[in-house]
Amino acid sequence: MALSRDKNQLTDKVKNAAERLENEFSDVFITETGRTEEQQRENIAKGVSWTMNSYHMMNPKARAFDIAFRGPELYPSDMGRWRKVADFLKPLGMDWGYDLWGKDMPHFQCDGSEYNQNKMSKNIEFDVDYFATMENYMDSTEYTIKHNSAAKDTDIEQIKALIDIAMEKKMQKVIKYIDKHFKK
Repeated sequence: MALSRDKNQLTDKVKNAAERLENEFSDVFITETGRTEEQQRENIAKGVSWTMNSYHMMNPKARAFDIAFRGPELYPSDMGRWRKVADFLKPLGMDWGYDLWGKDMPHFQCDGSEYNQNKMSKNIEFDVDYFATMENYMDSTEYTIKHNSAAKDTDIEQIKALIDIAMEKKMQKVIKYIDKHFKK
């Protein structure tokens, strides 16, 4: 299945970030935007994705895109090139896959600060579907454990500490949002 590079499949916020990125960095291009359910299932079967809650899923629009660099090295080993892109996109509300999971350098996704057309239980509308966000983090955490624990020199305590830090950051965002919108 061919990858979609159609920026119209992205939410307005993510599309704006993608367009500004391409205008700022002439050596960067978008390699993938939205995915259908069929494409996502295929990616999971190939082992290149681990969740059906991917931000690439069009629900109704995707909240993520992947990039590559023009030139001899599509995915450079020079972390400085990646960091410049990540630092440019962060103020535009985009998180970097590498910062989130310690892998997936080409992936950039919405930081969750936009309304994603989902509702939580009891029809309470939130700017972010925190149940889906936490489920996505749990899926990626499970993947991280399985992926890293296969190595013989894996330090399980280090993996647990990284997971604790990631979960704590997400929970702080949830609590901050609830305090802001629901405390009387």
